[in-house]
Amino acid sequence: MKQPVKYLSHFLRVYRGLEDWHIPIFASVKQFCVDIATVMYPGCDKHLTASLFFPNVTYIDLNPKMQPFFTDLAIRSWIEENKRYDQPTIYDFQNMDFDKLTLGNDKTYDLVISASAGLVSNTVCMNYLKPGGHFLVSDAHFDARNAYTKSDFSLVAVYDNEITQLDCNKKSLDDYFMTTENKKITKEQVEESVSKPKNKRSFKLKKEPSSFLFCLFKKIK
Repeated sequence: MKQPVKYLSHFLRVYRGLEDWHIPIFASVKQFCVDIATVMYPGCDKHLTASLFFPNVTYIDLNPKMQPFFTDLAIRSWIEENKRYDQPTIYDFQNMDFDKLTLGNDKTYDLVISASAGLVSNTVCMNYLKPGGHFLVSDAHFDARNAYTKSDFSLVAVYDNEITQLDCNKKSLDDYFMTTENKKITKEQVEESVSKPKNKRSFKLKKEPSSFLFCLFKKIK
């Protein structure tokens, strides 16, 4: 029993168990997108908290040290005890580079999560997101603002930490990615965000998103 307890203890210490700050975000997305059946989580690390809300999750990470967390029986028991759905819990771990992901052409997902794994919105992962599906993405590595520049994604909500729910107000949404010159952020400005600190950029945003900002996009084509 020592090995399973070891992994569960580490998981709970890193992500704080039921005090994980992602929990209200996942709960809000679950309520907003009631038809989510399948989820892909590229660059997941050991963040199995998503399985508390979504019954079928494919986790992808290049680090082979993550594998034991996904086969650990104590972690699975913790998820079963605390999950917020009635369906059977299904999850699997793919130890691979998600930017080189190759799945069957018929493999698609209702939701893709990008928490802190770089510009997931530029990778092949997006090919597996269903039209009409959703992309939950943080701006930790400027991935949210990158998704905003793409014509096949529409920003539908931003998680508001103050009211602890998704904000769907159109005016509020646009302000996050609007420059002080009242222009939408461009792909070139996203590239500048990646390469330069905020005080060295040629532009400023009306609301400079924090790394904790989570946005929900809908794939429109």
